[in-house]
Amino acid sequence: MKSKKKQGILAAHGMSALDIVKDIIFFFITVVVTFGYVMLIQLIISFIMLSIWHFTIERMLIFAAICAFIMGIVYIVRTAMRYRRIFG
Repeated sequence: MKSKKKQGILAAHGMSALDIVKDIIFFFITVVVTFGYVMLIQLIISFIMLSIWHFTIERMLIFAAICAFIMGIVYIVRTAMRYRRIFG
């Protein structure tokens, strides 16, 4: 009975179970793209500023992972707020 009620709520807001699956997939895509983008930018900065700043690959990986983690948290919070508006 509850699942039919939730399906009715989803349908009333123009959503389906496929939209929830898409949100989960886009979460992983967002985290991976953020990690890759931050890593690429750090590599470019490292090559340009070679004599001024010295980055090690370990620090670059750690910083990119921290940025990806923060972006993942932001994505989860924004998605939760959107679903909270829908489900009340």
